[in-house]
Amino acid sequence: MSGLSRPPGLASRPHPPRGRVRRDVIYLGWQHTVSRPEPGPVPLGPPEAEVSKVDAEPRAALRRQERGPMRAARLGSAAGAAAAGAGVGCWQGGVLKPAPALFAFLCGTGLAVACARSLIARERALRAQVR
Repeated sequence: MSGLSRPPGLASRPHPPRGRVRRDVIYLGWQHTVSRPEPGPVPLGPPEAEVSKVDAEPRAALRRQERGPMRAARLGSAAGAAAAGAGVGCWQGGVLKPAPALFAFLCGTGLAVACARSLIARERALRAQVR
């Protein structure tokens, strides 16, 4: 460090640089060396999952068997939506006062939502059964 001059007012470094510093060399930065070889080609992914071996005929039979209870849930959902729409329509048309129209809307919406949830649960159970 004796050969380098510091600007006035600059505090001394806590750790002097390691190695030998020469005045005739301009230091632009560091160049890191590769510590390990290149990894090579990308490894192959896992094998593809097997396609479902269930035939179409048993699957269709299972769907036909579940169609009966699902039909009731579909009809209930449609009836609930119709009741909710009728309640709102009657209120807008002046046939019903707001309180009975709100009651019809809430009951119809509740019925539609309950039937739709039942329908979704049955569909999920059917899909799990087919797997």
